[in-house]
Amino acid sequence: MEQQFSSLDRVMESETISKNGASSKSQTSRGNARLLSADVYKFFAMLVFAVILVSCGGGNTSTPSGVCNKFYSAIAKKDYKTAAKYYYSTIYTDDEKIYNIEQQWMYLSATWKYELKDEQISADGKKATVTAIFKLKAEDYEEDISKEIRLIKTESDGWMLENY
Repeated sequence: MEQQFSSLDRVMESETISKNGASSKSQTSRGNARLLSADVYKFFAMLVFAVILVSCGGGNTSTPSGVCNKFYSAIAKKDYKTAAKYYYSTIYTDDEKIYNIEQQWMYLSATWKYELKDEQISADGKKATVTAIFKLKAEDYEEDISKEIRLIKTESDGWMLENY
């Protein structure tokens, strides 16, 4: 009887356990580990790509046109707080800038789109203008309005709109 236990012990050792002829330390389990590590690498690669995509998306704020895009995109989303970040004013507080922008844009009943055209930067690189074409459309009229947007380059915030 003691011999039966010893052979049973021997059968239960991990080196002798097999399934379909492969022990637990075989190529099958190593292959699963490789597959898992490949999935981990793919996950991190996708994560890095997503971070790069998000950080680059939505317009470039290092150019006057990029700042105009950020400003008017925020207006279109009724995100007046974000829009105010791109508006330069020495006389209004941040809250007053938000309020003024909201009051000017929230009651616009026409649907509108904008297209940025000509960008001109002054020779000293401190001022710029961007021509914007606003396409307004309502039930009873359509109108294209051209507006010259003035921008100033600040040391702390980069390009900012002086008018909108």
